[in-house]
Amino acid sequence: MTEYEKWIPQSLMTHSKQEVLEYIKKNQLYFPEHLKPKLLKWNSFPIIKFSTLEIEVCFGALFYQIIQLSQKQTVRNNFVKFLNHQVNDLTFDLLISLSKFIFQKNSLNPFPQSDEFQSIGKCFQESFIYEKHVAYRNPSFYKCLNGMQVDDLNEQDLKYRIVLYVTDGKDGSIAHLFFSTNNDFQQMMQKSIEKSNENVFSTQVINSLQEDKPLKKQTRLLTFSSQNENQECPICTEIYNVNSNQAILTPCCQKKLHKECIQEDLCSKAKENLNFKNVKCCNCEQSLENNENFIKENITKQLFGEIVKKQVLASIPIKCFSCSLPIDVGQEILSQQIQIECRRCQKKLCSLCRQEYHGKNQQNQQCPSLSVEIYKAMKGQPVLVCPFCNLMQTKDDKCNHVRCFSCQKELCSACSVDRVPIISHGNHYHRQGCPDYKQWIVKGQKIDQPEFDIKKCKLCKQSNKPCEYPISLEEYKKSKNF
Repeated sequence: MTEYEKWIPQSLMTHSKQEVLEYIKKNQLYFPEHLKPKLLKWNSFPIIKFSTLEIEVCFGALFYQIIQLSQKQTVRNNFVKFLNHQVNDLTFDLLISLSKFIFQKNSLNPFPQSDEFQSIGKCFQESFIYEKHVAYRNPSFYKCLNGMQVDDLNEQDLKYRIVLYVTDGKDGSIAHLFFSTNNDFQQMMQKSIEKSNENVFSTQVINSLQEDKPLKKQTRLLTFSSQNENQECPICTEIYNVNSNQAILTPCCQKKLHKECIQEDLCSKAKENLNFKNVKCCNCEQSLENNENFIKENITKQLFGEIVKKQVLASIPIKCFSCSLPIDVGQEILSQQIQIECRRCQKKLCSLCRQEYHGKNQQNQQCPSLSVEIYKAMKGQPVLVCPFCNLMQTKDDKCNHVRCFSCQKELCSACSVDRVPIISHGNHYHRQGCPDYKQWIVKGQKIDQPEFDIKKCKLCKQSNKPCEYPISLEEYKKSKNF
């Protein structure tokens, strides 16, 4: 297979994270350690030659895949021409014209700027992020949620990731590009590459590519699955593939239903009742009370945490922890965190947890004993405790960036620390012990003192002093009784 023939299969997001890492190692490619978590379920191989022609072909292949898996009828109607093309029908001309049409440019030279990626959102109404990482500079981002530019994008909402990373080499800057997705292309595409004499590009074909002339040859690469795997969702009327991660198998009636609609329905019912008992399958109306794991996996982790918290509170006996005398106060008092006194033993109690009173400095009803019980009830789910409001909440294990459910502060969910100093200064403002923590090194020298930069950091500017380093992760866990 010639270099030109590799462009399309290498740019298709059909490679697992492990396959990409093995490819990088085998070909001795530069790949920064901090970018490994950026690889999603399926990925392209890094694009390294970075010629204009290759970039245009590879972006065209990306857009083709987005069209094929789009569940939005308007997108399918607008790009019906590409829906009728299988991968083995693709030509370079077709993909190049698609990439130029989406970006509304005659050429992708120079490489599109961040704001030009808004055209992808407008055309496909998808949730994606474009990231540019340049050595020794802060990364830049374009984030899009369902076609609209946003300041923040949760990892659980992310459908596609486009990453450009640039490093310094002996011959100047070296740019690499890769695409990544959580959509399961392996369910729609066969992983075999057909070998035939038609796959070999002739000298004339290669020359026509360089001269930007139409291709007369077509390359056989991969084949899409049959059309009968696509169904219309009775709830939203969008088309979904029953043998991909667009579908979910219900535990009660064993039906492959539209995952997005099922999850929205479960969240709505769980939020309305704040328990798992009254949640029913929208297809067969059977109760899902005995399928708590199914509910837990398909509602937001914040909502799951709130339900668990309510269950823990409801299970606490309304009596003194010391002498077991029933507590005779109203529900309004029991739902707050205030000091009360047992009429028999005169012990000072917390009205919320009914344990010995622990002071007024607790917030969000996170009594020390309750925190431990809620943590146990989370049943192994990853949790974090907000350093600003003390709220315990679950974290998304796909991403170490979260917004507190209560105070809305941006946190690292791996070490429960404020992200403002991290964004402004760097990863040395994670807690020591966090997987994202990096020692601050300048010109080969380790720097231990706090960093002061009023130009980059609003906290430094407000306080007129350096941002203090947070305590270590181990110390923080001890302070929060974990």
